[in-house]
Amino acid sequence: MKGHDESRCQGRILVMDDEPGIREILRDILIHLGYQVETAADGESACRQYSEAFCRDERFDAVIIDLTINGGMGGEEALQELQKIDPSVKAIVSSGHSGNPVMADPRSYGFSGVMPKPYRIKDMGQLLDEILSHR
Repeated sequence: MKGHDESRCQGRILVMDDEPGIREILRDILIHLGYQVETAADGESACRQYSEAFCRDERFDAVIIDLTINGGMGGEEALQELQKIDPSVKAIVSSGHSGNPVMADPRSYGFSGVMPKPYRIKDMGQLLDEILSHR
């Protein structure tokens, strides 16, 4: 696998996480890597933002989705809705709960990859390079 090259990172990423601190950290990391970033606190907001961008032909290149959202639409349900908007959506599941079956086998649940918490900048960059190189 090739090393991560920050200079060639580009694209639009939508981040969905119910924790403001996590959204901010992830946004800052992605901006550092060279991506344009929008954030959403829950699945409903993420789906709305994705749909609006898709209709404006300003689609997101990838979506990073927290698996568990307290009191709202979580990762699996959000991905199902996003796939109705865009069947080719590239979604990365994120969680601090490594024991969840979705984290163990994300592709069988429709996700393009997995990004466990806590985040590591190098790993995040490599995963996004890998997923977005197949645009």
